[in-house]
Parts: sequence; structure tokens; C-alpha cells
Amino acid sequence: MHSYPPAFENWWIQKACKTLACREIKDCAKHLENDIQHLSDLLTTERSLSFGGYAGDERSLLAYGLFFFPQTFARIQFPLLETILFHGWNPPDSRPLRILDLGAGTGAASFGILHLLQQENPASPIHVTAVEQSTPSLGILKKLAADQASEYPNASFEFRQGDLVDFSSWLQPDDPPWDIVVLSFSLNEAFFGSARSVIRGWLTELAGRLSFHGIILITEPVLKEDNDRLEHLRDALVKDPAPPHVWSPCPHQQPCPLFSSNRFTCHEVRNWNPPESLSLLNRHLFREIHLLKFSFLILGKTPAPKPSDPAQVRLLAPVTQVKGRLITAGCAADGCRHEYELQTRGMDRPAIKQLCLLSRGDILHIANPKPVGSHSIMRIPDAAAIRTMFTLNPK
Repeated sequence: MHSYPPAFENWWIQKACKTLACREIKDCAKHLENDIQHLSDLLTTERSLSFGGYAGDERSLLAYGLFFFPQTFARIQFPLLETILFHGWNPPDSRPLRILDLGAGTGAASFGILHLLQQENPASPIHVTAVEQSTPSLGILKKLAADQASEYPNASFEFRQGDLVDFSSWLQPDDPPWDIVVLSFSLNEAFFGSARSVIRGWLTELAGRLSFHGIILITEPVLKEDNDRLEHLRDALVKDPAPPHVWSPCPHQQPCPLFSSNRFTCHEVRNWNPPESLSLLNRHLFREIHLLKFSFLILGKTPAPKPSDPAQVRLLAPVTQVKGRLITAGCAADGCRHEYELQTRGMDRPAIKQLCLLSRGDILHIANPKPVGSHSIMRIPDAAAIRTMFTLNPK
């Protein structure tokens, strides 16, 4: 899952070369560096209600396709894998899986989900309904789906133009319930400047469109404004017994300890292998393209199928070796953020190396940690007290 398919990379390279009259991707890079920089600023530091109208600009769409499409494609697979591998969620086996991508853009998240699911179950039929307001973006998505049809022979697409906020603009009376609804970096744009109560009400209505075991995958940028919005939403959802229910990232159903402290943000930092063309485009931009940073929520029509383990901890930092100790931090099932330490005395090098592979977002079972001193640090008795419940890192 950590690799971006060459078929998509080559498609965007060919489109860029044709549009910009270039022979190679290195020539396109010279033309698009400023566009990538500008687009990155629009999506972060220079955000506005219109987000600069980038979805209607051809050069911006090329910049997105080459630079951001691969990252979005890979990013959505992390919460989906957690849903499958940790929560035990499975697609239906008696009918096609139904996916609804709201604010689909050029389809990066849809294809990321489709690619992952068809790797796991190549013969399983999948139907994707993509909702997008931008005509140029929807046009690219249609062309991309047609050109990649041979890569996904069991997938079908339906395209709808509409504003995701306005159900009446895209929802049809005979729509069946969806199994996966994805909002990949679209919630913040669609509800930019909206009251939290409006978002909460919209999400409640959306949950009513899910199948019995349906899920909602939300990914958002790691920006304070967007993270605060997501955390307010999360805290409101855990108080409400009605769906949707919070599945992840939280190991508890209490107020978020990071949000209440106003010192930390709940977000993921995941490693992946960026394609060669992305590395080439980044040669003068110096972005950390080998890291995927994002905030997320996994929500379900029903409560999470796996109840929280009292010893469960979600890591908020990688495991680091310093001065005879391994240290990290985590959000625990008791609803608190703790720092953890494990003394390495008596541990062999392979055991230490294995624990140092654990990273932010991994879920552990930590038995009987004891508070040290002022209770700001929890000491783990020994390596045997740690059991990995979920990780995407190599063994």
C-alpha cells in the first residue's frame, strides 16, 4: 500500500506534457513549481472562502495531479486499513460495495480506496459515486476512470455534479445506503466559516444514508483551524448516543485530552514511498514529501465492533531511545495523554530495534504501567508488558 501505481503517475505525466508542450516530466517541473507553491499556500496559509478557485484553473489542476494526487491517494488508505485490520470491518460479500466520495475532486481518494480494496479482494465488485462541484475536476475524474478501467475491471463509476453541503443537489430518491462515505480534505473547504452546529447536523443526516455496517472516513489538513473543527466535532459525537459513532483515532469515548490541553494536536504522521515524479517536482520546494501528515476520524453507523481495551494506548509520538530508556507518548483508554518510558537495561539490541519501529498512530496494549514522580511519566515494567495491537510498520 505504500507505493503509488505507475499507471496513475504516467497518466498525469502524459497529461502535463501534452498540456504544457513538454517532452519530459523534468521540463514540466520547471513550468509548475510556482503553481505547486501557490496551490500549497492556498490550501494552507492563504486560505479563503473560495480557496482561490484552483479547481477551475488548468495549471493548478496539473500541479495538484502531479504533486498532491499521489499523497491523497496514499493518505486515505491508512484510516481504511485501520478500519479493516484493527476494527475488523469487512465489505459486504453478497452485493457490490458502495462508495460515496463527497468532494471527490479528480478522484485521488476514490482510487486510493479502490486500489487497496481490490488488492485485498480482486474479484469483489465496487461501485463508486463521485460528487464534485467543479466541472473541470469532474471532467478529469471521468477521463481518468475511463482510462484506468482495465486496471479495475470490477469497478464502476457514477458521476454527479453538486455541492456536497446541499443534499438536494446530488442525492437521488432511489439511492441505496452507502458502505463507505469518504470526505478527503473536503469537509474544511465545504464548511469553511460555517458554524459547528451546521456541520454536526449535516453529518447526522449523512449518517442516515449509511448501510447498517457503513462507515465515514474523514481526513483533514494538519492545521489548527481544521484540527479544532474536527476535535469539536469529535467531542460532540462521543456525547451523543445517536449515530455516527466515533471508531478512531480515539481509544476512549471521553473528551479529547489533546484538544482540552491546547498544547497538542491529534494527527497522523505516516511514512510512504513517493513516486519519482513527485520527488523531481519537489527538488526546489524542499517539502517533507516522504511523510504524510493528516488528521482523521473514522465514524460508524453502529458503535465500533471492537470495544476499547482498558490497557489500550494510541501512540502520539515515535518510540525513541535516549540515555538508557525508550520514550514515547500516547492517548490512553483512561482518556488521558501520558508519556511512557521503558528502561533498556537487560534488553538485547534486536528487541530495542523492534520497539523503535513503532511510530505515531500505532495501537498498543501496555500492561501495568506505573506513574513516576509527579505522575507525568508512566513507566512500563518491561518489554513483555507491550503488545502491538495495530501497526502498519514492517515486523
